[in-house]
Amino acid sequence: MPPKNHKKKASGRPPPKGISAEYIGEIENADGWFLIIQQLGKHLNLPDLTTRSGLRKVHAEFDTIYRRLNATYEQNSGNVKIMGAVAGTYAQMCVDVLLRDKLFEKGFLDKMIPLLKHNDTRHLVLRALSNITHHGGEDVRVAVASQANNIAQTLLDFPDDRVGAELSVAVLSHSLVAVVFFEKQSIDQKLFNSLNMQLIFRSVIAASKHKAASPYIIGHASELITMATLNCTKACHDVPETISLLVAGLRSKDWSHRCSCLGGLIRLPRRDAEDDTRNLDPQRLMDSVRRGFPDNIADILMNYGTTSCDTYITLQSTSEFTKAMTTYSQDRNRDIYPLALKIAELIPRNEFSIVQGAWQSEDPRTGAWEIMDIGLPFTWWADSLPHCARSLREHNHPDLADMLDIKYAIMQQRLPQAFEMARRGLERNPNFAYYHYARSLTADAELGLKSSKKGLKCRESSPFIRFQLLQRSVQHAGDLGISKLQDVREIGDSAWKEGTAFLLSALEDSRLFIKEAPPDNRYMKNVLYYNILLRLAIEGPDISVDLHELNATRKQLKITEEIANFVGVGTPKTGMRVTQDIVLKRYAAAATEWGDVIIKRDADSEIVDTQPHTHAPTSSQTVDASIAAWVEGLSLEDTAKPPKPCRPARTNPTITSNYVALYRCSWCENPSAVLKRCVRCTKTRYCDEGCQKAHWKEHKKVCKA
Repeated sequence: MPPKNHKKKASGRPPPKGISAEYIGEIENADGWFLIIQQLGKHLNLPDLTTRSGLRKVHAEFDTIYRRLNATYEQNSGNVKIMGAVAGTYAQMCVDVLLRDKLFEKGFLDKMIPLLKHNDTRHLVLRALSNITHHGGEDVRVAVASQANNIAQTLLDFPDDRVGAELSVAVLSHSLVAVVFFEKQSIDQKLFNSLNMQLIFRSVIAASKHKAASPYIIGHASELITMATLNCTKACHDVPETISLLVAGLRSKDWSHRCSCLGGLIRLPRRDAEDDTRNLDPQRLMDSVRRGFPDNIADILMNYGTTSCDTYITLQSTSEFTKAMTTYSQDRNRDIYPLALKIAELIPRNEFSIVQGAWQSEDPRTGAWEIMDIGLPFTWWADSLPHCARSLREHNHPDLADMLDIKYAIMQQRLPQAFEMARRGLERNPNFAYYHYARSLTADAELGLKSSKKGLKCRESSPFIRFQLLQRSVQHAGDLGISKLQDVREIGDSAWKEGTAFLLSALEDSRLFIKEAPPDNRYMKNVLYYNILLRLAIEGPDISVDLHELNATRKQLKITEEIANFVGVGTPKTGMRVTQDIVLKRYAAAATEWGDVIIKRDADSEIVDTQPHTHAPTSSQTVDASIAAWVEGLSLEDTAKPPKPCRPARTNPTITSNYVALYRCSWCENPSAVLKRCVRCTKTRYCDEGCQKAHWKEHKKVCKA
């Protein structure tokens, strides 16, 4: 006999076959979902889901408890409160990751989504989904994203439900990033194809434009769009307000938001963008020069100095290369060393000095031109480079030999081999600029920027190499700045400090390139594209709506494009060109359409930013350590990134030149993520020991022991 007043364990009571009228009455009369769910748990004899012990009991008897809840849901399919209470109970169980995974396998979402159409249960379901997607892993987000079309339709069906709108946009933003943001292949291509992104975009745009839209809605809508532009380009153009919202975001006072919007705009044309011109037809260039430049272009080239312009240098270099090749072919001794020296002289002079030519003869019968074999160790002229490199090594010119081998690898599109040869060369001679130039061609922005900045400090350089390093520095620093400022959590953190330094470095280098490089440099238009976008990202709302501050730059860009078209290089629709076209054409209209929305968002961010921070001030050593840790954890693989947690917006603080200098190498001015202090004075910072040694001759005069 059990003792009097003994109570059986929850697991010992057999599950009820249904809910009695008495229980239904108690649930109907309960005030608020917490009490409704509590009453349901009591009537179904469920463990206390707010305690660890209760969740352990659910683990022990999951199948039994799930059958009990599922039966209740099925048997009361017409009772929204009971269905909602079951869904809410499932949501409580999802606090435990293992239980959450089991519930997802059982079709948990299929029981939640139908409740979105009911006013009584909509918020309950959306709060549950918001918590799950915000704290869940990638698999959970993918699962919730499978219901994105339904959530978006709910958002459109109930436009005046502002709480529901905030929750819906947050759920869409957190879940869809796991599916739509990928470089090569979606983790679930079938699911990606099933998404109605036009519907989803229309829903978040409508929610953002609503007169009662909160900054929370606007922020999450913008984040979703910025992450989706790469792979949902057609949907963005079908719903053009998405693009206008990002363009208008460039007028935000929030650094991070501006960079996030710019990042989305840069990704928008990437899939369909054309490659930049890589080759040049010398004959076409010659024909253009013979026709004569238009007067306005001729005046510009003459003012710069005709013999210093790329057009002249290209024609002169290709002529000298052809002459040197002819001289070698006619040399009875076939001494390749003079040819090697000439090629070593030409490579640092111009990008197209090595002509992809060969000896040809005309077939008297067909009239066709055929490649001739005249008994040389190569047929195509570019294939002479490895032979010339061997000759240079034999004559004790290792750097020149390596330069020829690297140039040959670049021409053959064997960039990894070129990078490795340049790395080995730098170990022998860190002051040979061509090695840094080759390393700057990498897609690794951190390495590319460091190489560019170090190369600009080299004594053994040339105007061509210097301008190449400058334009690579603009691209790498700009990419890094935009990327890092999208990850900012608060003003003054390490990502913010480093990101602003990168952007300002890119802007300064772009101005220097625009000022000093030849007006017909084929990269001039690319640097001008970047300069325009960088100014918009950095200056934000300080730029006028009519963009009159950019008039001089836009005029110079127009002339640069005229030159490129005239000489046959052309102006392909590269990603940066399309991006700046989109921004400039839509800027004024977007500012009008979304201006009030951006002001509302920024007004709220100013309130947030005035709140006291709970974190203690960090020392410069701590900042250095955190930056270094970030770099150590950096992944360069093309993988989808998880969504960032919600964060307050940031306004536009003042940046002083002293502050920016603090985060640059004291020798090469590289705003690197791994700067190390001088241990003696702690006032200078360096990329590595090489920069410190190079600067020591100057620094030792002021360094305090």
